[in-house]
Order: sequence, then C-alpha cells, then structure tokens
Amino acid sequence: MCLFFPSFQLSFRTSTESLLRLKGQVRRLLQLPDEGGDDVGSDGTGSQLAAQEMGRALDVYLRRVSQDFSLAKNVEVMRTG
Repeated sequence: MCLFFPSFQLSFRTSTESLLRLKGQVRRLLQLPDEGGDDVGSDGTGSQLAAQEMGRALDVYLRRVSQDFSLAKNVEVMRTG
C-alpha cells in the first residue's frame, strides 16, 4: 500500500505533463495564442474567439482519441522515477 500512492501520483503527473506538452506543440504549430494569454491577434476578439474554439476542439479531440496514445514515454518515466 505504501508504494501505490507515490506510483499513482507519478503516473498522473507524467500523463498530465505529456498532455500539456502535446497541446502546447499543437498550439505552437497552429500559431494560436497561449491559453489565458493577452494576445488577441491582429483582428481583436474575432481571432481570440477562433483560438478559443480551436482549443476546445483540440480538447474534445484528445479526449476522444485518448485510447490511441502511446504511453511508452510515461512507462519509461515510471520505471526510472
């Protein structure tokens, strides 16, 4: 029981970090402003609304395909961590 919680905590942290890294890479690739940032784009709120919509669509997509993600990196971190 003593080892269960730390390993669960580590796996949750590595999964969360992987998700944030993936979302960040997609946002940079699409040149979207940072989430919660003040960068509203060249046309003001229209571009900000489009960026928010794209962020929500990305969240939905990642939730739907979560079973297809390779967790090999997370498993490696668990083994070495």
